[in-house]
Amino acid sequence: MDFGKVKTLLIIVFFALNLFLVDQWWTLQNAVGIYQEPYSDQLANVRRSLASHHVLVKAIVPSGEPAVMTLLAASHMHDTFKAVAASALQLQPSQVISYEVNAHEIRLPSAVFIETQSGVLQLVFSTYGKPTLSTRFPILDQLKRWLALRAYHFGEYKFIRWEYMSGHQIAVFDQQMDGYCMFNAQLKVTLMNGRILGYSQKYISVIPVQQPRSVISAANALLAVSLFMDKAQVNEDNTIRSVVLGYDSPIQLPKVWILTPVWWIQSDLGTFQVNAFTGEVGVGEN
Repeated sequence: MDFGKVKTLLIIVFFALNLFLVDQWWTLQNAVGIYQEPYSDQLANVRRSLASHHVLVKAIVPSGEPAVMTLLAASHMHDTFKAVAASALQLQPSQVISYEVNAHEIRLPSAVFIETQSGVLQLVFSTYGKPTLSTRFPILDQLKRWLALRAYHFGEYKFIRWEYMSGHQIAVFDQQMDGYCMFNAQLKVTLMNGRILGYSQKYISVIPVQQPRSVISAANALLAVSLFMDKAQVNEDNTIRSVVLGYDSPIQLPKVWILTPVWWIQSDLGTFQVNAFTGEVGVGEN
């Protein structure tokens, strides 16, 4: 055996291992250092770190104590489609059969109610069936009262924003768990000239599956994005517009899947999803 070659190989491995450990130590020290500083200093450091990658932070960054969250087991709605349709269309359950086209569609002269896929519901009004909202009262208040009677488990949704598209006004609601949005479960109501054209709704049944534990702060989530850019060598002009904590899942299975706490960081060029337990960064489109 050529001990000289073995010795050289061991030195190379040892040197590479030390470089790796130094890199990990430096990353850990940065993260821990930021965590121990006053929160305003944490954010200032993170903003400078992101600015080095040509990224501006124009979002309101949440502060306060780290949130306590859990993993959620998710599944589709448990009630039958007919029961949900009866509520949406304001019919008696016995009346639904008269308008049933198939197991996933109810068609009235005034409206159509469809389950396009598991847990995804759509209500579309005909030309003369569109409900009209009064101009004497706030539209959103009227809309919430209307949805409380018709949308599935509407009490679990929270109004997020108005959107505007092709002359239509769209009210966007996110389903929530303990005050945190589930980003892949939305209710969108489309209006035009004060009349409701219909809505689309994604609903998920959820239950906690572990003991709650603390998640990383918004500042550390932004730091994770900066470190991700370091490794990926991303240096493109960009602006972060919102930083929100909630639940999401990259994979949805036919029956049961897991929702993970994530920091949803939306920018002009895309969305960063930072696992709020591990700090792992994923990238998606807006």
